[in-house]
Amino acid sequence: MTGCSHVSPETPVERFYALYLELHPSGLPTREQEQTLAPYLSERLLRLLDKARSCQETFKRKYPEEKPPWADGCLFASLFEGPRDFEIVSVAANPDGASTVTVRFRYETYFWEDKVIISREADRFVIDEFVLSGAGPFNPPHRFSEGLRCPGE
Repeated sequence: MTGCSHVSPETPVERFYALYLELHPSGLPTREQEQTLAPYLSERLLRLLDKARSCQETFKRKYPEEKPPWADGCLFASLFEGPRDFEIVSVAANPDGASTVTVRFRYETYFWEDKVIISREADRFVIDEFVLSGAGPFNPPHRFSEGLRCPGE
């Protein structure tokens, strides 16, 4: 995938969340929103998003009266309502060559921290995982990629 050259591990995180706050997708991003966010995401995450969208569309056809998976809420940070702002707290190099970026979020008076795993694809840093710490009673800690599993998988 072509895209911006990200000069440091925190760059794709800063740009992704700045766009996220602007777009504020509810549930899975629309195809248009995903295209806007795509330059900051790994090919692996983009494939998972496409698979989840396909699963969601199948669910809608099979169960038109039920709410499909990933229909609402924030998928990219721990709190269902999503953040209203964010700041990068730290960046740490991992032994496998990836980096972990810790991000502090705020929604009204509530603060929490999640981690974002950054890897390299070609000549740029990209987000390869969101490690959600769990914020609020309905958001247990989990990895973004695990949360995109189709029901029944």
